[in-house]
Amino acid sequence: MKAILHVIEYDFRNFFRYRFFIAALIAMNLADLFISAIVFTQMTSIVNYFKFFAPGLAVVGLFASAFMIGREINMEVRREVHHYLLSLPMTRAELAIGRVLAGGLRGMLYMTPLLMTNFIVLRFPTLPQLLLILLTLLLLAIGISGASISIAVSTTSFEKFVTARGVIYYMFFFCSSVFYPLSVIQVLATKGLGPLVGPT
Repeated sequence: MKAILHVIEYDFRNFFRYRFFIAALIAMNLADLFISAIVFTQMTSIVNYFKFFAPGLAVVGLFASAFMIGREINMEVRREVHHYLLSLPMTRAELAIGRVLAGGLRGMLYMTPLLMTNFIVLRFPTLPQLLLILLTLLLLAIGISGASISIAVSTTSFEKFVTARGVIYYMFFFCSSVFYPLSVIQVLATKGLGPLVGPT
């Protein structure tokens, strides 16, 4: 555990090097919620798109932050810094577990303001509900972090990494119910765009 904690500490130090950039991203996500969602509420047939989109936006933020560790590892591979990390007195399994956990925990940290906004906009959950929400999001963040690292170490080209990230992003979100309810997506698939647009 000591080696894994050292790896997590290393990745969190790297994470906070970009604290102003991260703060700007969080502000942008909140602007998406308070501007875009309000506008789309008036454009779609969803009664309150603001409340529907708030949880989806938290997941989008979680994805973006958990995927950041893959970008850092890809840069380490391209600059051959990974040789130094592999020479440290720890096993590859410890290094891999530490980095995957760090990516997941960083995603949870980034998502905290967005999650709190959800609780304010919707309602505060009970303690069992809160624990279930946090556990689910942590597992999702760890899975995204692992996928990001897998892509990062399989290519030495930053362009290929960005392309793979974009493909996964569109698959995860634009083919899911993050932006629209599943019922709306099913209607769109069978009848076209007509039912989506209309008065609230």
